[in-house]
Amino acid sequence: MENNQANGNFLKSSNGRWVITAICAIVIWGLMALFLVLEIQVISFIIIGVCVIFGWKALNRIQPAMFLWMSWVGWVIYFFVKLTIAAIIGFFIAPFIIGKMVGGKVHEAIQGEG
Repeated sequence: MENNQANGNFLKSSNGRWVITAICAIVIWGLMALFLVLEIQVISFIIIGVCVIFGWKALNRIQPAMFLWMSWVGWVIYFFVKLTIAAIIGFFIAPFIIGKMVGGKVHEAIQGEG
C-alpha cells in the first residue's frame, strides 16, 4: 500500500509528468524509426499525420493572424511549406503534448483514488 501511494505521489509531481513525457517521446520516436526501417508505410504515415496535426496547431499559435493576398501558386507553395514545417515541429512537439495529456489523465485517476 505504501509503495502505491509513493508511486501516486511521484506521478502527481511535475517530475512524474516529465518522466511520462520523456517515455512518450521515446516511444513515439522509437516507433517512427522502427516503422521507417521496416518500411511499414501505413503506420509511418499515421504517425507523421499526428505529428503534422500537433505541429500545425503550434504554428497557428505563433503565426500572425493576417490575411495574405496571393495567387493560387502562392497558396500552394505556402501550404506546402507550412505542412513541411508543421511535420518537423510536430515531430518534436507531439510527444510532449501527448505526455502532458497522459500525465494529466494519470493525475486525475490518482486523485480519484485518493
